[in-house]
Amino acid sequence: MKSFILLMLLIFSSSALSCSCYSEAISYEEELNRYDAIFMASAMNVERMPGDWSSGFYKTEMKVDKVYRNKGIPRTVFIKTALENNSCGGPAPTIQSHYLVFAHKTDDGIYETGGCSTFMNIDQVNSELKSASAEEKAEWQSMLADIWSALGNPIVIYGK
Repeated sequence: MKSFILLMLLIFSSSALSCSCYSEAISYEEELNRYDAIFMASAMNVERMPGDWSSGFYKTEMKVDKVYRNKGIPRTVFIKTALENNSCGGPAPTIQSHYLVFAHKTDDGIYETGGCSTFMNIDQVNSELKSASAEEKAEWQSMLADIWSALGNPIVIYGK
């Protein structure tokens, strides 16, 4: 149960805690199966699309390194993330940072994050772990190990 709660905290990251996110999944595998795509990628270009807090978004070009779900994901994809923390969004993606992306595909072919899906800056997590307490570090490392185990081996690995 502790692992499931930690998974939910990860999936509904701190930027999304103010949202109304709820999952009935009882295992990592069930939660992972809810997404159209799961992949590791680096942010190459970020563009803020016009609109207010409810209609604007960041459109980020991502260079995909590893695919864990949906082997049809091309080497380069565009993802859409909400602008504001209070609308399940967050800060703009950071160019050249590495992300673990859990996304749903929109009708216009863009993968969408936010609104309760994971868009985790792996570089930021690794940086924050350096200053975490031993207890926090152990919890995060255990949770991350469980997630990587649930993801399994990538189904596609793109060359550098």
